[in-house]
Amino acid sequence: MESDWIRLMNITRQEKLLLTQFAVDRANDGIIWLKPDGCIVYANETLCKMVGYNAEELYKMNIDDLHSSHEKYCTRFERLKKLGGRAILEGSYRNKLGYFIPVEISGNYLLFDGKEYNCGIVRDITNRKIIEEELRYKNIQLEKKGKRIKALSKAYVQAQEQEREWISIEIHDRIIQPLTSLFQQMQTVFSVDPTSERIVDGKLLVLVKSAIKETRNIMNDLYPSDLGRHGLVKVMNEQLLELENRTGIKTQLSMGFCVTIPHSIEVTLYRIFHEALLNIERHSHANNVLVYLTLSDDRKLIELLVKDDGQGFDLETILNNSKSKGIQSMKRRAEVVGGELFLDSRRGKGTAIEVHLPVKEMN
Repeated sequence: MESDWIRLMNITRQEKLLLTQFAVDRANDGIIWLKPDGCIVYANETLCKMVGYNAEELYKMNIDDLHSSHEKYCTRFERLKKLGGRAILEGSYRNKLGYFIPVEISGNYLLFDGKEYNCGIVRDITNRKIIEEELRYKNIQLEKKGKRIKALSKAYVQAQEQEREWISIEIHDRIIQPLTSLFQQMQTVFSVDPTSERIVDGKLLVLVKSAIKETRNIMNDLYPSDLGRHGLVKVMNEQLLELENRTGIKTQLSMGFCVTIPHSIEVTLYRIFHEALLNIERHSHANNVLVYLTLSDDRKLIELLVKDDGQGFDLETILNNSKSKGIQSMKRRAEVVGGELFLDSRRGKGTAIEVHLPVKEMN
């Protein structure tokens, strides 16, 4: 090692210059020296091969003959000085055949013997641009596929709602009406002949009435017809009141705007709200439920918050549990209309479900 160092120290200044020149000429990147007016004073072999000109041809040219830019080089040179003497930009060089080559140029302002120069390191980025274009194309295709999936999901949800409505109507026409008729006839029989209770157990009236009520509840779960007639807020108030009556949980609804909500958004909000109430009733052991329905400051988002003070749960466990279909269903419903659902819960600290749904037009 020591002898190598001594031998290196003994290399003459001329030899060092020759070695440096040899390395620069054969560098992987193109190297070009320019005067402030854009005249080319040096170009290495790599740059010559890149543009198809030999060195003698380039020394008779101005960089503006190569660089496809709407700005004159002198303007770019002054900007390079103001930027501290170093700058990296992308552009393109026109080769001898007239084709444009995408390049990345690293400019370096230098002052040598009282003269100003720009030492540019030029890299051919054709392959990079090809890869970028391929990635851009793939991203466009992915975006198109994402839009198609979103459209299909939306169509699926709409079809599901239509099917729910149809089933609800069928239940009403084929089950509720006959049951109601049976109940009314039994009432008539008992009122005309009270002794008929000995023949027909009087408990049947209670059972039939209960069957009618439960069937109506199923209909409402399938398709809340009151939603179209009375609107979301009234339906939410009624369901919160029913929850109070059934469970004793105290509820409160706060609404921060007074506008007409588009039907698709209204249905999505209702489904998420309804699922949240079911989870609260079944699992939370809560004493209080707060519901906030507000409009964002820019009036582009409807925000729903359902919060309880129940026992809460371990969030990571629930999210990783494939059986937690209720939460997954709520998230999918929000995503179908371009929204987001946020879930926050800790053991002993209650649960909060927050939904943000975009709305393009608000009346």
